[in-house]
Amino acid sequence: MRPTRLRLPRRWRKGQVLRLPDPVPGIRPGSFVFLGQAGDTFTVRRLTEDESGDLCETDESHDLSVQHADKFVPAMSIGRI
Repeated sequence: MRPTRLRLPRRWRKGQVLRLPDPVPGIRPGSFVFLGQAGDTFTVRRLTEDESGDLCETDESHDLSVQHADKFVPAMSIGRI
């Protein structure tokens, strides 16, 4: 029997800004940019605001199981990076 590939529950695009309202193990809430999916994992990088209020990527990135994808919410009002 062929294994079923896990998929993200939403159609996310590279560079899309996501919010994590509640923590997941090892990751505190905040804003992230979606970097892509490889197999059953997806990668996000934390965003922070600089002194002028613009969003900037940090060095903090996370590879997560797609099982955690439902914890992230697209930040439509912020847009894409």
